Amino acid sequence: MRKWGQHFLRSPETSVRIVEAAAIQAGDCVLEIGPGHGELTRHYAGRAAEAFLLEIDPILVQRLSCRWSAQKGRVKIIEGDARKFDFKTLAFSKPPVVLGNLPYYASKPILSKLLDWGGFDRAVIMLQLELCQRLLAQAGSSNYSALSVLFQLRASGGRMAMILEPEAFQPSPKVKSALICFSPNKSAAGFDCLEKILRAAFFSRRKKLINSLAKSLPDFDKKNLAEIISSVGISPEARPQDVSPKSYVELGRRFFGRGVV
Repeated sequence: MRKWGQHFLRSPETSVRIVEAAAIQAGDCVLEIGPGHGELTRHYAGRAAEAFLLEIDPILVQRLSCRWSAQKGRVKIIEGDARKFDFKTLAFSKPPVVLGNLPYYASKPILSKLLDWGGFDRAVIMLQLELCQRLLAQAGSSNYSALSVLFQLRASGGRMAMILEPEAFQPSPKVKSALICFSPNKSAAGFDCLEKILRAAFFSRRKKLINSLAKSLPDFDKKNLAEIISSVGISPEARPQDVSPKSYVELGRRFFGRGVV
């Protein structure tokens, strides 16, 4: 395994299925994160209007540059770390489709970076199955967390397109992977205050929501908290995992004003 920790797809058929899930059409722009050896790239490069390939490994950058040198006007290779890269610097002619087979250790910061940017049309990204389940978990489920709330508010149309066994990769990881598809929520903004609410709520997820908030928000006594929680339509007996993303937004607005999202 190379030092960056990425697992490469073994089967061309799997690569084709991933590109098909992205539904790339003639004239589309593509941003591929972690292209590796170009397992996905070769299945869409012929029809994309332009593609930016962002790769952290300098050896693979060199190989990709050689492989796509004949199409350097349309296929551009960039060496960089997606966790730190400023996606706004990429001059796309239209919002791109984002493709990625992300290293597990870097998945969450890269997802956050992409959603902070929000300048893409849709994303089709391979992640650890457990992370996908957490991102898409609904209120009331054991996987539901602050991460679920934030992702579902910042992204729209989230769904799991396929699940892959460890044997689909070289080297084989110890866990299953899944392909997640989503688009950015263009209307979402201003999550600082909401994150404060979520940190307070989920710090002790087994406690009642009102008790968790009372411990972390000392400016509000329990009577005030109970009134605010009830006004949003949340039961006083509710625990953090019982509250929907929409209700958390309303809580944030009641606590910190209309500018939460």
